[in-house]
Amino acid sequence: TGKTIPILLFGCSQEFDPKYDKMLHRGFKEGVDYLDTALVYERGKSHKTLAPFVKQVGRENVWITSKGPSSRADVAKYERSLDSCLSQLEVDHLDLYFMHFVSDPKYLDKEYIEMGDRMKKANKTNFFGFPCHDGNVVELMNKAAKVGGIDAIMFRYSFGQYGDKELNK
Repeated sequence: TGKTIPILLFGCSQEFDPKYDKMLHRGFKEGVDYLDTALVYERGKSHKTLAPFVKQVGRENVWITSKGPSSRADVAKYERSLDSCLSQLEVDHLDLYFMHFVSDPKYLDKEYIEMGDRMKKANKTNFFGFPCHDGNVVELMNKAAKVGGIDAIMFRYSFGQYGDKELNK
């Protein structure tokens, strides 16, 4: 894509001080400008408590990734969730929107890929993808490579998996 993505991020599964969060500002001063959040983080409060920080430092100065509802969501629910993310964060777009907790390959079927395309064309997100943390990472990554339309995949890769030939492939 040609886009440079920050390598350090704040995992935002916590509630922040909505007036002035010292931890967020200190990290930002030190170069941490990637916020990774989700609608479900901190019992649904993460976005709302991040919004003031984003305004304080300027939307153009942070990379924001958020995630929609947990799996078993249909296209309409993911689309509503993206709108909720934008509303709660008080921004006009995300840098990356993930379908959350993807473990079933059906979420890489045509209707979901087309949904991601619509989200990008509407300028609600620059990139679209999914995180996967279950045992079928290889299956999901292979399907994503075949169907296209996925810009990013977040997956668990631990030291214990270095010898996993299928995953490395």
